[in-house]
Amino acid sequence: MGRKLNVPFEKYVNITNETDRGLVEFDFAIGDPTMYVELALPKKQFNEFCENNKVNFLTEEQLLVVANDKYKWKYGVLGTKTELPDEDNEYGDEEDSDE
Repeated sequence: MGRKLNVPFEKYVNITNETDRGLVEFDFAIGDPTMYVELALPKKQFNEFCENNKVNFLTEEQLLVVANDKYKWKYGVLGTKTELPDEDNEYGDEEDSDE
């Protein structure tokens, strides 16, 4: 595990969850943080993967770009949020809330 990907682009990680069973669930992107795959690895292998690939953890600004892009996929228009949505409401929209 923990293989190194030999590509000339920046690699990005966004941790989305850590389970009670010791798995780290995360989004992994190469080159463009909005084009990612969802992965899960045990904590030790996740740390090795990040170290071997010299990943960058997404900044708040990049997380905001990703959140607005997710909104686009859901509603067909690019989101215009300027603050990160809360954890209970992934897209930051009120239509999905339980109120």
